[in-house]
Amino acid sequence: DKAHPFTITVSGVEGMALVGAEKVQVGAGKVAEVPVKVMLNPDLLTARSQEIMFHIVAADDPSLTQTQKARFLGPDK
Repeated sequence: DKAHPFTITVSGVEGMALVGAEKVQVGAGKVAEVPVKVMLNPDLLTARSQEIMFHIVAADDPSLTQTQKARFLGPDK
C-alpha cells in the first residue's frame, strides 16, 4: 500500500463550485477529513434543498473512487 493524491469534485447543480481542498494526499490505510465549501449563485437554485454529489478519485489510480450524496441548502426564496 502507498499514499495516494485524491481529487475532489462536486456535481448536481449547474454552476456550483467547490472551494477549499480540491486535492488531498492520503496515506496508506489512513482516513482524511477534508473541509470544503460549495458555492453557487442563488439565482441558479430551483429549490431551497437540492441533492449534490461529492466525487473523490485517486489521481494516480482512477479505480480508487468514492461518490457521496449530500444536500445543498440555499437561502429561502
